[in-house]
Amino acid sequence: MMGEDSIDVKKIINKVWKYWYLFAIIFSLFLFGGFSYLRHKSPVYEAEALLLIKDEKDSGQLNEEAIFDELGLGKKNKNLENEIIILKSSPLMRTVVQNLKLQYIYEDLGGVRAEDLYKKSPVRVLNWEPRYEDTWFYAELQPTANEKLILEIKEDGDRIQYKGEFGIPLKLLFGTLTIARIETRKIKNPIGISIIPTEARAKDLAAILDVERTGEESSILYLSIKDVAPVRARDIIMELIKVYNQKTIDDENHVYKN
Repeated sequence: MMGEDSIDVKKIINKVWKYWYLFAIIFSLFLFGGFSYLRHKSPVYEAEALLLIKDEKDSGQLNEEAIFDELGLGKKNKNLENEIIILKSSPLMRTVVQNLKLQYIYEDLGGVRAEDLYKKSPVRVLNWEPRYEDTWFYAELQPTANEKLILEIKEDGDRIQYKGEFGIPLKLLFGTLTIARIETRKIKNPIGISIIPTEARAKDLAAILDVERTGEESSILYLSIKDVAPVRARDIIMELIKVYNQKTIDDENHVYKN
């Protein structure tokens, strides 16, 4: 027999059911919000690589390493930590940025979300001479029927149009910009062009680069970086390893010469 304090489940369900439309509205809002978020947010990809750090081979250094190991000071570990710092340093990443032209970012603005056009852009920056050093720059290139160059730039809250021709320097308020057409690709939608100072771009990439040891006794480092453009993420990792290896060779040659 049920007591007076027993819960009447059926009565509760009936009361809740009277407000079914509120639950339907809330569920629809959550569903719409999630769908909208996924449509507007660009997916992020990760590139990974392994880098073998070779030990120095001259006998004096080997003997020194043996002494450190005997004392439990781990000279190899210290060397690996130094190499991690070098790999994440701005000078190496600056060279990567310059080699891959990563200071220039192109985006297709015709869709629901901006699409990164790394290695797919119908235009490219040939030259940028800023009026002031370390100037950040953003402009929107508009498609035209006559293949002329039209740039829209925000200046003091207003959108100003600059007209010119591809391959010819265009004087702007912030500097002089030269843009080239890639004839094999069509300009179907507005193209967002961002120009980031090389040093700032290098620091941003170095900050998101992950470099870790694969084990206590291992001489292999694990490198990874995330980017909205999978090809760019891969290129950054591969170019960084190339630049690092070249720096190692140059340093060794310098030691031999001295």
